[in-house]
Amino acid sequence: YDIKPFKFGKVKMSYAGIEYELDSLENMLAMTGTYFETPGNYHNYTVSDIPLDKLFIIDSYALQMPYRDLKTVDGRPCINVEDFKKAEKSEIHPNSGIILSTGYGKNWFDKDYVAKSPFLSKPAMDYLIDKKPYIVVFDTPAGENDAHPENIFERYFKANILSVTACINLEKIQKFNVKLIVMPLNLKKVALASPARAVVIEE
Repeated sequence: YDIKPFKFGKVKMSYAGIEYELDSLENMLAMTGTYFETPGNYHNYTVSDIPLDKLFIIDSYALQMPYRDLKTVDGRPCINVEDFKKAEKSEIHPNSGIILSTGYGKNWFDKDYVAKSPFLSKPAMDYLIDKKPYIVVFDTPAGENDAHPENIFERYFKANILSVTACINLEKIQKFNVKLIVMPLNLKKVALASPARAVVIEE
């Protein structure tokens, strides 16, 4: 289907006898900017079904895999299993957060930001899923190889893993063991994804 460009607009309205001009968000998709995503298509729940305490102070691990050091596949940096293993500083416990930092967020305003973003190989995604994370944070906006798709997210979503996508500044995280807070826009009973803020705390 046709996705129209996202842009700011203005809407005039009258309230209690006073005329107001409000900012409006035209053609805004739920997956706009940094966004939180559920696998609700497979598990029948939405963003608003997740209690706030389940997104607060999540024990997490920050894996630093600079995109300039990754092998290039089909013109894009590719995260492989070897990159995961190199970035792991200690054991990753199940049901935690995994933060995949490539430093690519610094290219946010580039014209080819999506087209040249890093992606995960199928073995790398399987390796990630086998860690049994509760939530994964990405700084790449497109984790699949669109030139030769491998359907890497089907097993991921079936495993009931939450996601935060298209983050910035993850390369500034210095520690491996960190805490994660995710604050999605709470759209009642309608959204499988929504714009969000994500914060990492280093102790």
